[in-house]
Amino acid sequence: MMRMVRVAVALTTAVMGLFVVGSAVPASAAINPRTLTTAQVRVNGAAQDGLASGNVACPAGSKVIAAGLGHARMTGLIPRPDFNGVIASGAPQGTGADQFMVIQVTCAPNDQLAGFTQKQVMFPFSGSVLRRGVVSCPAGTYAIGGGGMMFNSRGGISASVPMVANTPTADGSGWQVTVLDAIQSDTLTVSTQCAPKDTSTLRQATFDVNTASSNEIDCGITGLSFGAGLLVVGPDGTEAQDGSLTQLTQLGTRGWFTAGTSPTAGSRLVVRIRCVEPT
Repeated sequence: MMRMVRVAVALTTAVMGLFVVGSAVPASAAINPRTLTTAQVRVNGAAQDGLASGNVACPAGSKVIAAGLGHARMTGLIPRPDFNGVIASGAPQGTGADQFMVIQVTCAPNDQLAGFTQKQVMFPFSGSVLRRGVVSCPAGTYAIGGGGMMFNSRGGISASVPMVANTPTADGSGWQVTVLDAIQSDTLTVSTQCAPKDTSTLRQATFDVNTASSNEIDCGITGLSFGAGLLVVGPDGTEAQDGSLTQLTQLGTRGWFTAGTSPTAGSRLVVRIRCVEPT
């Protein structure tokens, strides 16, 4: 069942929590979401293992500010090394001619990205099948337009791994990716842009999963969005080992469509969205 949430106004009773992260007054103006462009590509069908991959590019003179993947069980979603597009992998939903997934990229003109830097970190196996990587941004900046993917020892995509988290950290200072992968030779790569702190805020909403949860979330009546992420957590508040992300796609300049699954009672879908009030 899909629910509509306006972040910054009253939420439905299905929402368990909502808050704005951070209270410091930023010094500079945020990206203007009205200058952004969004491109997407539909990937039809899947290989014999049920998986597919693809990519979508930004227009010339722009870079990734947000990445999305829909109608699929996500296994990877990451900006290209030069941040001029995104690469995605997943298990497309549907059957026959209706089996497909949609890869989406939202791009900002280079003249909106003054002071932005890019970071990429590789995380080898560290003893747990719950593979978590967090890339932290320098002081005075926040993470935006991040993502991650598992790569095998030959440098190819290791796609048969459910993605449990692809999100800014709770305080916005880094980008977190978590996947379930027991192959010790696989390496998790996480990338993000780091933006100078500005007038935008990171907001969070939490939803009961109840096996599956689908939600539209936006920045309120007047707010605009230029980034989002999500994760599935278990009853203890940590990433759900039986969780999976199935939708993160932008809806115009105001909000996002998000979805995730977990069969465990008490699991929750945590959505974080970056918002700015237009000037």
